[in-house]
Amino acid sequence: ATFWEFYHTTDNPTGLTTTIGGSITGTQLSGQLNELFVYLDGPPSGSDTTEYQYRKIHVKNASTVTLTGVRAWVDAVEHSEQIAIGIESGNGQFTTGTTAPAKVEFFQPNTYTGGLNIDTLATTQSTGIWIRQTLSGINEPDPYATLRVNVGGLK
Repeated sequence: ATFWEFYHTTDNPTGLTTTIGGSITGTQLSGQLNELFVYLDGPPSGSDTTEYQYRKIHVKNASTVTLTGVRAWVDAVEHSEQIAIGIESGNGQFTTGTTAPAKVEFFQPNTYTGGLNIDTLATTQSTGIWIRQTLSGINEPDPYATLRVNVGGLK
């Protein structure tokens, strides 16, 4: 049975200067390289400059039952210092590519137990997950870092 599906948002541009975020669309994520993040030249190695990039996805309960204890976390992160996630408070938030969305706290959970609490998702209900990429000259930035977003819950 399929429990989770991941979808793009209404505003998912290929650049950094336009609006990002919004409501869920009918377009599922394919998981392809460069599907979410824009190539961003990282700061030069050794500099204390940091660049941020934000993207939003939606996770939807695709099952036929309400799921409780729902949490989100990341794993298979190629460069753990570069990726953090946050759960949207309210639906339809927007930002620009390099500005943090309001009222979203970012964390780096890597297990279900430590995952971000989504709580309960009824059938077809969704919520936004924001992903922040941090490129720092001190950590030798890799703009092609990969990750996997996981969601789990109980029937």
